[in-house]
Amino acid sequence: MNIITTNAFPDQATTAANDLEVLIAMHEALMQPYEAAFEIDDQDELADVQEPLYAKLLETRRALLAHRPLTLDEVRRKAEFMAKDRAFIWWDAEDLDIPDIIAALTPAAPDAEDFRDAA
Repeated sequence: MNIITTNAFPDQATTAANDLEVLIAMHEALMQPYEAAFEIDDQDELADVQEPLYAKLLETRRALLAHRPLTLDEVRRKAEFMAKDRAFIWWDAEDLDIPDIIAALTPAAPDAEDFRDAA
């Protein structure tokens, strides 16, 4: 995967447009065992299984947020995915706010300045 760190998101990365499906697939692959772990009755064992998966899911969520779509089809695909995924709609997060969601769904433009930097 081609990951390029940007100054606008020093703790995040943007990816090439064709990597959106790869990011979504990675996130979904982590979410499946995370969700399945809820079947574990022992709370200590549940935490041992879920905590590392949760940390990786937060990483893929940050990468998906940082990914700037290049086409309107990518905007649609990404918005549909984010709207149905619990990591975007149910989890409280300090790294997920309205400007980040807007930026995540705003198509990238060549040489465009991040609108959050202008404030």
